[in-house]
Amino acid sequence: MWCGNYCTTQTEVQRYCNVATKKKAKLAIYVNLVGVIAIISLACLAGIALYAYYDHCDPLKLELIKKSDQLMPFFVMETLSDYPGVPGLFVSCVFSASLSTLSSGFNALAAVTWDDFLSRTNVSKLSESQTKTLSKIVAASYGLLAIGMAFMVGQIGSVLQAAISLSGALVGPLFGVYLLGILCSFANATGVLIGLFSGEFFALWILVGSMLYPPSGIQMATYTDKCPLNFTATAIPVTSQLLVTEPIPTTEPMGLLKLYHIAFLLVPISGFLISASVGIIASLCTGGLNNVKNVNPKYMSILAFKLWPSSCVPNRKPEEENSGFTSGSQSKEHIYSHENLANNILADEKQEKNLGKTIENGYKNGHCINMEMANHNNRIKTTETENGYFTTF
Repeated sequence: MWCGNYCTTQTEVQRYCNVATKKKAKLAIYVNLVGVIAIISLACLAGIALYAYYDHCDPLKLELIKKSDQLMPFFVMETLSDYPGVPGLFVSCVFSASLSTLSSGFNALAAVTWDDFLSRTNVSKLSESQTKTLSKIVAASYGLLAIGMAFMVGQIGSVLQAAISLSGALVGPLFGVYLLGILCSFANATGVLIGLFSGEFFALWILVGSMLYPPSGIQMATYTDKCPLNFTATAIPVTSQLLVTEPIPTTEPMGLLKLYHIAFLLVPISGFLISASVGIIASLCTGGLNNVKNVNPKYMSILAFKLWPSSCVPNRKPEEENSGFTSGSQSKEHIYSHENLANNILADEKQEKNLGKTIENGYKNGHCINMEMANHNNRIKTTETENGYFTTF
């Protein structure tokens, strides 16, 4: 799921576009990856610590809390309530961390709404100040929608499960489309759309089915036999009915109900697999191989040329496509002819400005450049000397 977030979500891509170079974008991803791994590791460690702390005095069984999501706040209030201000500091940290992520998401949604929908209508004729005001209204509308969704999520069970299931059902198939674009040159619009809708439908179907037919998953055993006397003062008394020693009977789901019992962490993976596999099959069935040679290889990953046979990829690899340029960014290309060199030499426009004017004797100013033949793949190196030009292949 994190792979899909890094590759397809607008909040991530927006940050890639805000840096100056590709190297800085990669560095930003690596730094962010370290932070994500640290946060997830700490969250897992906190969960293990909570289970160990409440192993023989489960507040959920004692009905001190109603959901397992309330374990962490309950733990903070129980262990840190004697320190004035510390529980409030914990709550403020949780809210600040959540709101920072939500604000980025609302801004991203407003940007996508404007770029993909509103800018194509008469609204695009508004002034710059009016456009900013409209974007703020759109972002605020998404905020109100999120507040409404928060009340709904509170009624359907675990917040973490609902969040991962819903976002994974959307991100997983999108990641499949992303990989189709960089790894499969035969993927066409028809096949990709069929794969995307198939993956989204399957993932959302599993999500809704798991809500209608919740799995009776077997949880790790917890007890209430070692609770302190004052621990249950505000809860129901600890009786022998709470000390269940016999296993609770469970029923094995039958037929399609087994799909509804897929772990919520696997929902993004299932959507990704369906989207990618159906997209490949649909592209091949709708003539995706007919236009493979017309695909620009610079948009393909180098892995595509190792993964598929030559008939399924463009003629040249990305590094061969760019081998005619030695420095600077690629720009508009021009074809030049010269009597002392082979015809149709491919030169870069930026190099043309550095080399000076092109006259019948060739390039002046004594620069050395690497160029590529337009008619074949031989590399030419041209150097100005006292006796003329020296050309090597």
